[in-house]
Amino acid sequence: MRILACRAAMAAALLLGLAVAGEAEVAAPQITQRQDLMKSNSAAVRILVRMLRGSEPWDRAAAKQAALAINSNSKQIMSLFPPGSGTESGAKTGARDAIWKNPADFAAKAQTLEDESAKLVAASDDMALKAQIPVVGKACSGCHEAYRNAPE
Repeated sequence: MRILACRAAMAAALLLGLAVAGEAEVAAPQITQRQDLMKSNSAAVRILVRMLRGSEPWDRAAAKQAALAINSNSKQIMSLFPPGSGTESGAKTGARDAIWKNPADFAAKAQTLEDESAKLVAASDDMALKAQIPVVGKACSGCHEAYRNAPE
C-alpha cells in the first residue's frame, strides 16, 4: 500500500512539473517578445536623450524614427502581458505580479505611453519634439516604477 501511495505521489509530482514546464514554454515566447520590445524602446529613448542633452548632434529624421519606434511598440504592450506570463510561468521575467493584479492601472499606463508617444510622432517642429521627449520618458518611468523589477 505504501509503495502504491509513493508511486501515486511521484506521478502527481511529475505531472505537476510537466504542467509548470509547459506553462513556461507557452509564456517564454511572449516574454522574449516583450523583452525585445522594451529593449527597442530603450534604444530609441537613448537616441532621443543623447540628442536632447547635446551629447549627439540633433537629427530630426533620427528623432522621428525613434518616436515612430516607441509609438509602434507602445501599441503592442498589452498583448504581450497575457495572464500566465508572469513569474508563475517559471520563465525569467522582470515583470511584477502587480501587472495582473492591477490590470486596469497597467492598461492605463500603457495607454499613456501610446498617447504621449503619438504626440512625439506628431510634433510639427524641433521645439515641440524636444519638449515631448521628457514627457514620453516620464510615461516609461511611470510604468516601470510600478510594474518592473530592477534588472539583475
